[in-house]
Amino acid sequence: MRRTPRDWFADISLFLFAAGFSVLASESVVHELDLSRAELIADQSAGALACAALFLRRRWPVQLAVVLLVTGAFSHYVTGPIMVALFTVAALRPPRTTGWVAMLAFAPLPVFLAGGPDPDQPATGAALTYFALIAGTIGWGLFIRSRRQVIASLRERAERAEEEAQRRAREEIAREMHDVLAHRLSAWRTIAHRNPAVAGWCYDIRPARRAVTTASRRVWAPSLRMAERR
Repeated sequence: MRRTPRDWFADISLFLFAAGFSVLASESVVHELDLSRAELIADQSAGALACAALFLRRRWPVQLAVVLLVTGAFSHYVTGPIMVALFTVAALRPPRTTGWVAMLAFAPLPVFLAGGPDPDQPATGAALTYFALIAGTIGWGLFIRSRRQVIASLRERAERAEEEAQRRAREEIAREMHDVLAHRLSAWRTIAHRNPAVAGWCYDIRPARRAVTTASRRVWAPSLRMAERR
């Protein structure tokens, strides 16, 4: 499926959001974690690759979210891409699929709480903030999905109402044309039967009279059948 300009704008905007979030969060990562230069470069590289992988979110949203969640267990720069991937799953996939992915995202939370974290530690606040962001992201994606479904339903109803109005207008026009034609054919038939002498004035109208009579019978046949059924 080819991307429209609107799709490209959305993808680039979400890419910039994920990259900006990673840059803003990098300061706390550097100060709070004792990482060597090699580990820091590897962590940053993982975050950059995760941001670039967001351009695949439309084709493989669930697979991308699962890979990023697993990567998040080892990298601290993929929180932004994880949020975008989870938002995509919630907005584009059925709620059942979203529920399974959400279970994977919140799987570390019971383990974290069971360890008795110290509320005064910065890591505790960071972890709770992370899970709050994940919950908000999934909730926002579900809201967008629900909104799209409502708009699609309203558009479908409007299209069906328009088609029904057009059908009724065509039937009304056909009914009026049928009435006018039947009236004229009936009048021609009456003239043809009551004025046979006209044939001797100029030319023989008996073939025309037979044609008019046959045509009038064909026009009136459906109406007569409907009257008999009633």
